[in-house]
Amino acid sequence: MDTPTPRTRRIELILHQVGRLPTLSPVATRLMHVAGADDADLDEIIGLIEADPALTAMVLGLVRRAEHGLGDKIETVRRAVVMLGLEAVQSAVLSVSVYELMNQRGSDLDRAEFDEDEDEGNAPAFDHAGLWKHAVSVAVASELIARSERKLKVSPEGAFVSGLLADLGRLALDFALPRGYARVLRAAEVRQCDSAPIERELLGLDHHTAGRRVAERWDLPEAVREVIWLHGQAFAGLPDVKWKIEVGVVTLAKAWVRGLHLGWSGDFGEAPTLAEACDGMDIKPERIEELTKALIEGVADRCKLLGLDSRAEPGILLDSVSRANSQLSVLNERLAKRARQAAAQDRALEACAAFCNTVAPDAPVVDVLGRVAASAHTLMGGATLGVAYRGSTDEAWQVCRFDTRGGLIGSTVADDGASGVSVANAATTRWVVEALGADDDTVLRSMGVCFPDRRIGSGDGPTAVLIFDGDPGAADLERSCIDALIATWASAVRAAAHREGASRLRESLADANRRISEMQAQLTEREAMARLGEVTAGAAHEMNNPLTVIRGQSQLLASSVREAGDRARAAKIAAAAKDVSDLVTSLHLLSTPPAPTLEQADPDDVVRVAIRTATRTACASGAEPEIEIESAQANAIKVLTDVGMASDALARVIINAIEANPGGKVRVGIQTGLSDGRWQVSVVDRGPGLSARARRHAFDPFFSEKTAGRQRGLGLAEARTLVERLGGRVHLANAPGGGTIATVQFGVPDQGTGLAA
Repeated sequence: MDTPTPRTRRIELILHQVGRLPTLSPVATRLMHVAGADDADLDEIIGLIEADPALTAMVLGLVRRAEHGLGDKIETVRRAVVMLGLEAVQSAVLSVSVYELMNQRGSDLDRAEFDEDEDEGNAPAFDHAGLWKHAVSVAVASELIARSERKLKVSPEGAFVSGLLADLGRLALDFALPRGYARVLRAAEVRQCDSAPIERELLGLDHHTAGRRVAERWDLPEAVREVIWLHGQAFAGLPDVKWKIEVGVVTLAKAWVRGLHLGWSGDFGEAPTLAEACDGMDIKPERIEELTKALIEGVADRCKLLGLDSRAEPGILLDSVSRANSQLSVLNERLAKRARQAAAQDRALEACAAFCNTVAPDAPVVDVLGRVAASAHTLMGGATLGVAYRGSTDEAWQVCRFDTRGGLIGSTVADDGASGVSVANAATTRWVVEALGADDDTVLRSMGVCFPDRRIGSGDGPTAVLIFDGDPGAADLERSCIDALIATWASAVRAAAHREGASRLRESLADANRRISEMQAQLTEREAMARLGEVTAGAAHEMNNPLTVIRGQSQLLASSVREAGDRARAAKIAAAAKDVSDLVTSLHLLSTPPAPTLEQADPDDVVRVAIRTATRTACASGAEPEIEIESAQANAIKVLTDVGMASDALARVIINAIEANPGGKVRVGIQTGLSDGRWQVSVVDRGPGLSARARRHAFDPFFSEKTAGRQRGLGLAEARTLVERLGGRVHLANAPGGGTIATVQFGVPDQGTGLAA
């Protein structure tokens, strides 16, 4: 068994409350059934009326007002019924009963259940008197149509009853839910539509359903039930039911009465035309229009005979004209409001188009924010315009100030202590106000322009908040127009932010590619050096003994021979053996550098040791170097390094500078106190500088651009190996005025590996 939904339970509660609507009097209900039968018993009808003193008085008073000339002489119900006719008595009794019902109001028993927060003062009141006049008018109109169109074979008296009770469901809903139904009427009036769809939307059922439920409870005739249930639909769309013609007659009557503005129908949509209502019924609209005077007279006479409304035909016409004018006034007001809304929408659309036309496809974010400020000024005025912006949650907020044309005046980035920015507080955040240069008495407002789009990512995206001193209300813009404009602004801001993000990503990728290339080159070089180390290690083991023998024997030979030429040749053999031994040692150093032994040292001392070593080597080769040292500051900080390895590396760099410009000056500078405990030494010579080929291969082993008789070309390669072992690096560049600048930067090596910590 299906479990009832909350909506189903609500409908059942409403129907239960509808069922509490007071019933017609037993006499009126019985009279309606008896009078409608073909073999109606006049004695039974007279007995029913005589059993009710109020109905007896009403019938006798009715016959006296009928102006038949015998009213004063009729003193019994039997004679009154014979004089008036059975149908007239039936409609009179029913009309009085319905009139009494329409003047009753519902109780407050279930208001909290259905409309606890409704504001009854803002809703149009349920017009009981107006609905009564409308019901009588529809009843008279239905009766006139039935009498004039005999081919329909509809009982005029039955049509009167059906027309009178057609809107019984409205009474039931107002009785059950006074505030809830007032909300329905307010919504229908605002939307300018009929109430039935709003009733189904807000209450779950319409007045047709409620009316049918009441008609079943009162045991009304089947024809009346079908009219209450189906009236208001186009005749061609009605189901093929027994009482289809009666339903069509009442529908036509309601359209006719609504067009004449007789009474209050509870519907606010445009009434169907007579031509539309007659479609499919074989009735000419012109024929109905000819009966309009008879309709007005009939309504006036009916009310007068029943003593329920003293106004005659002119009064009813004036009431109709008044209601028509009131409805026309409402329509004019709505048309004026829609015209204002349309004008505001046009301004918003123009602002969107102008904004899109002024934003270049490749505009940076700051230019787009300026266009946003200019667009906001066009619509809302004001002079102080700024945008608080950040590209992601990892970035700091910045406030850009713009002029009224969108030109950037200045930009301020929030410091670490600045308060956060949100749509709610951006206009009052102190540093934002100061960044905009606003006066203390300036009233600033905030409007969220762009927020992270959580549908396409993690929510970490651009955020922009517009700050201005204009008045959005002065632009008379609806929220939908403002939302559309903000969506246009946000789209442009996101697009610009994504372009800038993509550009930064491309730069990062390019930088990463360069780093990868460098690392691959270093890895290749280190692999080559590792293989070289393996070779040199084996070579050293195999070559050291022969070289020792060669050097020893050549030295003995040089001391034992008498000829000078033989001694010179023996010395050359010893020198060559020493060169080969030194070469093996250098290759071993490149492939397997020693681990550093770290200690606190003075950078000046390290550099001076290196200069002395370089000077001795240069003098041994016949050079006379001139070296100028730019010492570190007094009280320079100590550095953690391996003094021997650092001085050996610097000595090789200084020797390279001396050889680049023999006899020239070499300048050595020391700089300490760099970040992360780093320190560096610069060596500058005034030689020919580095060629393109030299810049690429300067650190390659055995590379040299010197002429025949050159040295081995291992100095810079050995220097870089030692410096990298100490967590640093060596960089070569051409000096602006000629020569070469070698920058040796030392880091803080890890004592176990020699790599930078």
